[in-house]
Amino acid sequence: TDGRYAIMSGTSMAAPHVAGLLLLNGNKLNSAQTAKNDPDGVADPIVHK
Repeated sequence: TDGRYAIMSGTSMAAPHVAGLLLLNGNKLNSAQTAKNDPDGVADPIVHK
């Protein structure tokens, strides 16, 4: 408010920008088709033994 600036860095500063870009890009995060906690985002088959 008084014309001062501060230099800040780190992932906390980048997170809002990345979230905004994903939103504008139209990516659907955590949709019904998205596998949770899976690195490739594709559901793996469950094998019953």
